Amino acid sequence: MSFKQIIFKTKFNYFRANNITYSDTDLRQLFGQREVQGIQNFIAANPPLDPANTLRPIIYQGGVYLFNTNDPRSSLRVSPTSGRLLQKVFTAREAAAITGQQAPARAPRAAAAQAEPAAAEAPAGQADARVTELITNAGLTRGFNALPAAFRNRIANGTATNVNASRTARSRQASLGNRGRVIGAISAGQDQMVIIRIGDNTFAQASFQPDARHYIITPTRALNMGRVGNFVDFISNNANLTETQKEALTAIASFATAPEELKETKPYKDLEVTENYVIREFNENVDPIELKWHRDMEDRLVEIGGLS
Repeated sequence: MSFKQIIFKTKFNYFRANNITYSDTDLRQLFGQREVQGIQNFIAANPPLDPANTLRPIIYQGGVYLFNTNDPRSSLRVSPTSGRLLQKVFTAREAAAITGQQAPARAPRAAAAQAEPAAAEAPAGQADARVTELITNAGLTRGFNALPAAFRNRIANGTATNVNASRTARSRQASLGNRGRVIGAISAGQDQMVIIRIGDNTFAQASFQPDARHYIITPTRALNMGRVGNFVDFISNNANLTETQKEALTAIASFATAPEELKETKPYKDLEVTENYVIREFNENVDPIELKWHRDMEDRLVEIGGLS
């Protein structure tokens, strides 16, 4: 056992004596901040985990992962170069090797595809049936199925929540004002999807963390937003969209409260910029997802100020 592992072991013994455990959120934050060797030492020292966790830290074939015990296809891996958390899809056979269970038999080849596929569902007994119903009733089945499989499965394994109880849904509604209405919300941990109706158009906006990926879902397509400014340019130049659809999509993408604000693609306003510091003002209703845009190797000192 290395010296660093001994330090971790001592720390974990103290944690266990005081009933301190690592939650899924703790693991996500920790694994996204340390280099691979440090995480390997952390895992080797057997950290105390919250019994309610779905994520399990493992070392598999030399790699470091957060294995999702509920859905191995929605696991996470630590990049050996950047140290960032990335999506990892474990196959059924890999999951069986990790858990020590027997690999499932291959399913028979499916019959010819139906004209209108159902929204992707989670394994029996794990999915909230209201998620599939919500997507289907909104007419977004085909667009939802166009999402990358890993992201689609994460939402399918989520929970349909009351719009008024969802912080993300309330934020979108506040941004839309009287131009549209949030009619549904799905929560899957850090992943969020809201269904929005603007006039006769129904769309969904889905955000995935810690991947920092955002999609607009139309009845037939799933559009990767990338940065909001680039996405707005894409909408404006897309000949396949009507002007009404362009306006609605731009509103959803920008979360603006007034037409002139659609030109603003950042969630803050610079009040003072110098060579040594920057003072920025954020609206108190800004969506927390919009605050996660710095994912590089630079260190930053952030101080919260206010008006007295």
